[in-house]
Amino acid sequence: MRTNDGFHFAYNAQAVVDEGSQVIVATKVTQGATDVNELIPMIEETTTSLKGANITRSPRVLLADAGYCSQANLTHIGESNINALIATGRMKHNE
Repeated sequence: MRTNDGFHFAYNAQAVVDEGSQVIVATKVTQGATDVNELIPMIEETTTSLKGANITRSPRVLLADAGYCSQANLTHIGESNINALIATGRMKHNE
């Protein structure tokens, strides 16, 4: 991955966690430096994981930070009829 001081051998880990039970539902490790391209694959991985565990219910709400916000992700969520709360930007400290 590219960093402020050159390139490092590093990975970006993703996790989907159930809010109530704190159980990890899906995981993925990539070499992509940003999270923005990981939202849709993680939604798909969550669906696959739940089906594999014979869980027929879908998550009620998706919560993601600003690193996942993009027009493509918002369009996909809108077309998929997913109830999502995604931060659209960052706030400075004490703002």
